[in-house]
Amino acid sequence: MATLGLLAETNIRPRAYQLEMLEESLKGNIIVAMDTGSGKTQIAVLRISAELEICQASQIIWFLAPTVSLCEQQYKVLSLHLPSVVIKLLLGRDNVDRWSSQHIWDTALSGVRIVVSTHAVLADALSHGFVVMAKLALLIFDEAHHCVRNHPANKIMKGFYHQQGAELGLTSRPKILGLTASPIVRSKPEELRIIEANLDSVTKTPRINRQELNQHVHIPELIEIVYSEDCLGSKARSSTLELLLDRVQDTENQCLKYKLCLLSAEETAGLSKSSLTVRNWSTSAQEQLKRFSARSRYIQQELGSWASEYYITATISRVTSSMHLRQNARLDWKDEERIHILNALGKIRVVESLNPPSLQNISNKCDSLCQFLKGAYSKDFRGLIFVEQRVTAIALCQLLSEHPETKNLFSSGTFVGTSTNQSRKTEIADLLDQKCQNEVLKNFREGSKNIIIATSALEEGIDVSACNVVICFNKPPNLKSFIQRRGRARHEKSTFMILLSSGDNADLGAAWERMESKMVEEYMRESRQLDEECRVLDEIEDDSMTLRVESTGARLTLDNAVGHLHHFCAILPVYCYLDSRPVFTFQTETTGRIRGFVRLPNSVHPSLRQATSLRSWQNENMAAKDAALQAYVALYKAGLLNDNLLPLVPGDEFEETKSAEDLSSMVKIQQQHNPWLDIAKKSATTEKRYLTSVKVRVAGEVVISNKLTLPTQICSLPWSPLPEQGIRSEICIDDSEEITDPDNFHLDSCQASTRSMLRQVGGTCITGCQNSLLAQVTPPITQDELRAWIRHFSTDNFEGPRDARLEHQPGTRSAVPLVSVPISQKQELTSTTKWLHDPNRFAKFAPHIIHRLETLLLGGEMVDRLHLNVQLQRVHLVAQALCLPSANALSNNTRLAFLGDTVLDFLVTGKLFAAHTTWHEGYLSAKRKLIISNAHISKMALQTGLDKFIITKSCQEKSSESPKIPDIYSDDIGRTRDLSKTAIANVVQALIGTAYLQGKLKTALKCAQVFIPELLERPADFSLRMACGRRESAGVTHFGTLEKLLGYKFHNTSILTEAMTHPSCEHDLTTYSYGRLAVLGSSVLSMTIVQSLYSGNEMISGNQLQLVRAATINKGFLAFLCIDTSLDLDYCDIQESGPSRFSKVQRQQNIPLWSFMRLGHSQMVSDRAEFLQKHAKACQGIRLILASGKSYPWRDLANLEANAYFSEIVRSLFGAVYADSNGDILQCSLLAEKLKILPIMRRLMQDNVDIMHPKNRLGELVGDRSVTYRSDSTLENNYYCTVRVNGKQIGDAQTAPCKQGATIRAAEQALRILRSNLETSPIGTCMG
Repeated sequence: MATLGLLAETNIRPRAYQLEMLEESLKGNIIVAMDTGSGKTQIAVLRISAELEICQASQIIWFLAPTVSLCEQQYKVLSLHLPSVVIKLLLGRDNVDRWSSQHIWDTALSGVRIVVSTHAVLADALSHGFVVMAKLALLIFDEAHHCVRNHPANKIMKGFYHQQGAELGLTSRPKILGLTASPIVRSKPEELRIIEANLDSVTKTPRINRQELNQHVHIPELIEIVYSEDCLGSKARSSTLELLLDRVQDTENQCLKYKLCLLSAEETAGLSKSSLTVRNWSTSAQEQLKRFSARSRYIQQELGSWASEYYITATISRVTSSMHLRQNARLDWKDEERIHILNALGKIRVVESLNPPSLQNISNKCDSLCQFLKGAYSKDFRGLIFVEQRVTAIALCQLLSEHPETKNLFSSGTFVGTSTNQSRKTEIADLLDQKCQNEVLKNFREGSKNIIIATSALEEGIDVSACNVVICFNKPPNLKSFIQRRGRARHEKSTFMILLSSGDNADLGAAWERMESKMVEEYMRESRQLDEECRVLDEIEDDSMTLRVESTGARLTLDNAVGHLHHFCAILPVYCYLDSRPVFTFQTETTGRIRGFVRLPNSVHPSLRQATSLRSWQNENMAAKDAALQAYVALYKAGLLNDNLLPLVPGDEFEETKSAEDLSSMVKIQQQHNPWLDIAKKSATTEKRYLTSVKVRVAGEVVISNKLTLPTQICSLPWSPLPEQGIRSEICIDDSEEITDPDNFHLDSCQASTRSMLRQVGGTCITGCQNSLLAQVTPPITQDELRAWIRHFSTDNFEGPRDARLEHQPGTRSAVPLVSVPISQKQELTSTTKWLHDPNRFAKFAPHIIHRLETLLLGGEMVDRLHLNVQLQRVHLVAQALCLPSANALSNNTRLAFLGDTVLDFLVTGKLFAAHTTWHEGYLSAKRKLIISNAHISKMALQTGLDKFIITKSCQEKSSESPKIPDIYSDDIGRTRDLSKTAIANVVQALIGTAYLQGKLKTALKCAQVFIPELLERPADFSLRMACGRRESAGVTHFGTLEKLLGYKFHNTSILTEAMTHPSCEHDLTTYSYGRLAVLGSSVLSMTIVQSLYSGNEMISGNQLQLVRAATINKGFLAFLCIDTSLDLDYCDIQESGPSRFSKVQRQQNIPLWSFMRLGHSQMVSDRAEFLQKHAKACQGIRLILASGKSYPWRDLANLEANAYFSEIVRSLFGAVYADSNGDILQCSLLAEKLKILPIMRRLMQDNVDIMHPKNRLGELVGDRSVTYRSDSTLENNYYCTVRVNGKQIGDAQTAPCKQGATIRAAEQALRILRSNLETSPIGTCMG
């Protein structure tokens, strides 16, 4: 017998029959069949303990249960008995379905020895290869009778366990232990052999210790109560139910008209009944209403009119309050759904209170139950009532609490199962099902409740205290339910009651008892062995019906193909007027067999959009599975799935492994490089010296001009602003010139003058490396004049012998490496000594000059180290790119980073578009987002060593430090500083922007490739024109007019066709929808705008650039342009000019841009016409404001609430022109001119229009104070919004036709109020 060393000390001692079953389990795979309450879980604990002592440390024991509640219960039991073992509970609330990488699974299971989960969790993990059978030592199937047909339990065995044995041998598989009270579900003896074959196990029950088992199992008395069916007219009917049915029928008739207009006669004839069912044209809101009315009718049939009245009125009250107050976190309904539901239910009058239930308003069945309960009541009463539906449990619970004959005797609660799927949306009919069920079980065990009304969720495994009464309100559906429900009556002298109608078989209970006896006799036979004939699987799948990925073990079969395909389509981009689910159709062949076809949405590449079943089948279900499998295999081969057979989003292709450090917004980087170390090294290794001119001017007048002597060249710096000193100050540094005859310069004398000057400024003696200064200061004169000046200065003005050297004094400190010398306006040699005695002027600017020199030195060093000499030749811009705003308020990288961000987005999007021709727009957007994310850019930048050159210290910080001599020799090796990933990314973007200013896109690309390795992966055929979905040149013939409107002639008109194809245009199976081109066009348009902004607008700030771009690329603005852009087309008409006389006349037809869109949804046409008519006047107002207004029409554009396809058309056209021209950005600029984007942009800038969004303006006004917006819809289908600043509401609620419009109105009102209050009191006072 196995040792029990891992078990915790408990008061429960294993019984003999439990140890008997343990011994059988150790011999081989078995299914333990014992009555409910006999201790099957204890056998599992014993078996797990034994397996842990013999299996490998890397293997896992997986405990499987069919429900969430049972998983939670068994997890607690195992944790109690095996406290020294790491046990993991995996449920839907852990978002396991979104664990889409091997790293996540490996991390979750690291060190875990036991996992408890539902069957679906393990089946899904196995199908994607995240878990392999070889990893499992023991599989325990609680409620093992579920392992049949397509249940996930059987998928585990059929698809992986049996397959593993066939491929690698029987010893490669885990051991099996099944637990059940009834291995037979229905009443067929052959089911026993089937389930044994599925689980590769033999059913066992205690034989040797059978008597002991019988002592612990109490069979209750079976009572059958027959009730008479309700006669028509004998019971009261619910008037509220009749009204509800009428309202739902009215809305259904409206939906039916809507459905009929969707399908043409040809489509209707060509679609089978099954395909129409799969398509499911109905809206979600209408389907919920239909289910709500159906459940209400069911309650009346089961319980009577009182229960139906209660359910309807209570649900409607909960719906209206939840929708208006948004109290329920799972009420994630769209506004259209909310409005539809409120309109349907709002006209139903809800009664405030109901009269108590009576014989007239409850069903005969319910009355029979009440009478039985009244007779069975005692102070020790503990009962379970099993019902079919959740709503029955809720309504019956309320009825018993108010029925005169039961309300004072019983306290009841409900248990209807749980779902921990956080993404599941609550439906109308489920709103009353919100009580905590665990609390109900707790109250039942404690005795405060004596009845639980439950669905079948309480049949299996849930630990409920011993009951003495179990009632089946509906007859058990099968033998399994009969046995398990009966087993809930564990108390001695218990009662098991079944309600039967007069038409049911009165001997039903006895028949099930006889069947149970035969079943027990069968698996008690000692000689029983597994029937080898039943090892054959339900369906034999050949290689053509299975896809297996060797690298991961992921497996695609007929059983899971449809589900996988639906999942793939579910994460495709979402569009209005589009059902993204796959469409299945079927064709009956002459042989009578059926072939299946599946069609995917048109955001999928045309070559992958259709698939056909590999062979014909006897039914549509199998034909659909085959077609789905072929479609999914094609998607995998095309690279749209990863090796775990999951969509790439959010898989390994897009989502990098994130450690805790990766998730932080801050990162440790190297200390800022000390450029004077490089100067010191050069000074010691080279005799060359260079003169560099430095000038400072104030208010346009040069006040400081001198030359610096350095052992290296300094790149030039054009006039650049310095921090304001009360008046505008600028600095300029010219290119360095080499000293032609350094031996005759007597540089020691220059050092002497510099020392003397520094002594005046710094108040301390300075020495540099090897008793010499790193830089010397001289007047701004020619080299010949400088030689004369040096001789004059050293003999007449320096105290000490000529060429005398100053000895290094240990312990002395240097103030600054160099400093400027003010020059006399007359520039006479005899007055040079005055420079040294008037230090105030240069002392004011010395720190800024030092800082600028250091940034230039760092910029040049960075260019050399990263080998960017060709791409980044304008070092002063490089230095600016390296400067964070904290380092220099006037000359930082904000403007360059804005440019580089746009350029990088443009380059990455273009590369992805051309390289991944089968990727839909969702994949393109996800990959682009990752590549240009701050986290990714900063990670790549740190690998290049860029971080040591990032300038974070201002000149004020540096001047206050008074560097020591060791600072010049050391490079702060090992020291770090903290910096945000955003700041690092901004530096990279600024460098890319610098490269663009130097050599446009070609140079910017080469620079970006240093930091973004993905840009190095160029496709062999980098043709944007070939990257579109349709390669043929022919497109829609009437698009010639569209080309005139755009002012561009397409080489490949099929690209223009793609750009104008809405996702609803599903009849064209050869063309992509416009989504891919819209992603490309968004980046192209942004690049076009920014390129124009940087042309001749060098003085505009980075913040202003962002505002202008936001004003010209936002969704509302582009939608307005699509509506407003049109072409007047001339055409000839015939007009009657007299009796029987006709003449030709010239006319014009206005053709708008939006009219060229190709669509496949008739509702779009009517909706669009209604929208354009409704907002015609608003568009005129927007046109006027954009032409001459003083502020940008943010609110008017928001109130348009234009459908996204208007703006998407504009974006896709820019993508189409860019792709067709093979990357000619000039053609895109011409398109922007044609669509009036650039003219409007120039007008906004020239007239100084206020383009800041009101919300941003309000945030700017209140500063650090918190601003919150609260908005919701009104009954009039409008929206209201209030603004709070620091918790205080500013003004009244503002309404608008849309949420965004209401928000903008509220922000505008708050701005007016706060600005008005500012005139009389500080902002902090007016906001409390």
